[in-house]
Amino acid sequence: MSLTNEEIKQQFAHKPAFMQKVDSWDSELFTNFCDLCRLVNRAGLDIFLTDMSQGWAFRLGRKELQGRATSVFMRLTLLKDKVNFAQAYPTERKGQLDKGLINELESLSDLSNFNAEHPISREPFWPHDYKDSDAASSLSIWKVSHSPNSFSQDKLDWLSQHNRLAVDKTTKRGGAAAFENIKVNDVVSLVHGPNVFRIVRVTSDIIKDADSPLSENWLLREYDIIKTLDTPQKFEGPRPYNGWSPSNNSTCRRVSEEDFGRFEEELLSPYFTMTLEDLRFMTSKDARVENNGEPSTENEYPLNQILYGPPGTGKTYSTIELAVDAAIPEFSPEGSTTEEKRASYKKQYQRLVDSKHIRFVTFHQSFGYEEFVEGLSARTTDKGDLSYFLKDGVFKLICKDARFGDQQSPSSLLRPGDKFGSFTITRLTSELVHITKQNGSHLPMPRLIVDEIVKLVKNGTLNMNEVSGETLRDAGSNVNPAFVSGYKTLYKLMCDEIIARQQQPTNANKENYVLIIDEINRGNISKIFGELITLIEPSKRIGQSEALEVTLPYSNDKFGVPSNVFIIGTMNTADRSLALMDTALRRRFEFKEMMPDYEVLTGYIIKIKEHEIDLATLLRIINERIAALYDREHMLGHAFFMPVVAALNSNSNSNSNSNSNSNSNNNDRAIRELATCFKNKIIPLLTEYFFEDWHKVRLVLGDNQKVNSNAPMFINERNIAFEKLFGKRETESFGDNDTAEYSLIPPNSSEWHNPLLYKGIYQDLPNGDIANEE
Repeated sequence: MSLTNEEIKQQFAHKPAFMQKVDSWDSELFTNFCDLCRLVNRAGLDIFLTDMSQGWAFRLGRKELQGRATSVFMRLTLLKDKVNFAQAYPTERKGQLDKGLINELESLSDLSNFNAEHPISREPFWPHDYKDSDAASSLSIWKVSHSPNSFSQDKLDWLSQHNRLAVDKTTKRGGAAAFENIKVNDVVSLVHGPNVFRIVRVTSDIIKDADSPLSENWLLREYDIIKTLDTPQKFEGPRPYNGWSPSNNSTCRRVSEEDFGRFEEELLSPYFTMTLEDLRFMTSKDARVENNGEPSTENEYPLNQILYGPPGTGKTYSTIELAVDAAIPEFSPEGSTTEEKRASYKKQYQRLVDSKHIRFVTFHQSFGYEEFVEGLSARTTDKGDLSYFLKDGVFKLICKDARFGDQQSPSSLLRPGDKFGSFTITRLTSELVHITKQNGSHLPMPRLIVDEIVKLVKNGTLNMNEVSGETLRDAGSNVNPAFVSGYKTLYKLMCDEIIARQQQPTNANKENYVLIIDEINRGNISKIFGELITLIEPSKRIGQSEALEVTLPYSNDKFGVPSNVFIIGTMNTADRSLALMDTALRRRFEFKEMMPDYEVLTGYIIKIKEHEIDLATLLRIINERIAALYDREHMLGHAFFMPVVAALNSNSNSNSNSNSNSNSNNNDRAIRELATCFKNKIIPLLTEYFFEDWHKVRLVLGDNQKVNSNAPMFINERNIAFEKLFGKRETESFGDNDTAEYSLIPPNSSEWHNPLLYKGIYQDLPNGDIANEE
């Protein structure tokens, strides 16, 4: 049975903020809203709210009672006197809710197609159905202290490196009980006694870790880092100290909602430059605050961020998804599997690269201000003379596009709902502008033609009042006049509006742009950014309260950085320590650590005869040895082993239908990929790390533990016989000399494919008998 308007309103009664907005609407808007809800419910879609504290981020799509939405058909922002919508399926379009939208949704198959792609065997949910899960998803913040008085430095390091929270179960004053009450997704302020250290998100219940250096008396939880300081800093907050304060002698304490304001003012903001809204977003990606229907660039994604970590941890790999999410916050990847969603992200990423909404650059030692901002470039004239011209760099170009609209695609400034005389734009796709005539008929218009006509009109080579085949040819255009001559008025109105929008520095339809800087630490930051290092600060950007502009040295142009330009950098910590980064850069960027992800490798095992090689354990042991001998910044990332994982997942090319033969072929390919990885990547990198100290390389690979066994070794060690080489008399002049000669397995040796070679890296060697386990 269809619900009445009043019954629909009661579905939101548990959201006072929503009810307050609805009460401010006129009757027509309220009726349109209720008609939309009824239409969507009949089509089988769920209706839910994602901003739990306000109740105004409204979604239509698919969402179970627990967890995040799996797919979104449309997002709506409920304002005081209107409702803005952003349809995400099957193509993107935006506008205001009115009767026309409802009629169009009734006539199209978008809703039924969405439901067919995301079927359910239950009744669709209303917001009231999510009441209990909404309440459970509110922000909870805790303090957990790892006091240096309770932990030795090596144990503190282990907890930090392995992202573990720890509280002794015998802790007094309710500390242990409080720790047990923490839930997954809760936020924790992790402190070291009186020192501020990290803001983290809890990702597990109480766990046991066999590798933990702590006794069984300790309760452990896993976490993800939201933000961390390079080193713990002394808390300087005002007295009186609360239980959550680092200066308070408490082990685990919840931050009450009454203290959220003080927590933000005294700890979150000064030490981590974050707000409570940042935390709400980072613990629930769906909980996004929107402004007039447009995705807000504040508090969702950092304007400036750097992904840092050892080589092979997926930093550059991750920039694709981060860039798409920053450029299109409402983007929802298609597919149900990780591979399908990744393919969807890559497709969207390429589209944004083609439209110049995303640009990519790699810093290096020779990269300078001229390539990044602007400079003089040389070229040869037709007469063979050398001339110089001003050339914009990649950063200036993307800032221009962001401020004045995408100069490469004028049609991108059009929006669904735009009216030009008797014509209305209903939607835009990557190739077409869909227009509805007054009589209801549909007119698909190629975007390439719109872009071409706008450029001709803008540069004065075409007059829309005199369009013909001759005038188009004279203007240098290959556009068929039949596409234009019948719609002169429409094109003239569109051109006038687009050109006007291009001239608006603060465009209400402004889209987000992303610059990816790979290997950002390999460039000379002061030389590359120059005076612009100040302008990239969020508060110094165009439109902000402390906005700044500078005069560029070559062009004398006034230049500022728009607030819709996102900068994502990547940094290999093995190449240069984070501690050596330019201080000005570090202060203006947020840093996200990316360490080896052993979960990606968990369960991937190479099986050769009776032997098994556990990839996750293999990498973890290697990294623990590197961290002990060098530091954690030089560990190896999981990406080194991803070709091995791909080999294990690959479909066999064998003609046999036997699963055992298929698995055998996959394992054979995997051991070959593993051999190639060690031979060509890991061992050369280790020799570079340790400056060709082969003894330390052997320690990392566990060869030193195979001395008394017949287990195969990567590197064989043989003492040099000085007396035999130089004679007894000369040898005495060397004194005590333990110089050894090292030899690596020959490149073409079949020993590289011996599973015991790799298993011996992490396998215990009782009595030196690994090779006889058959």
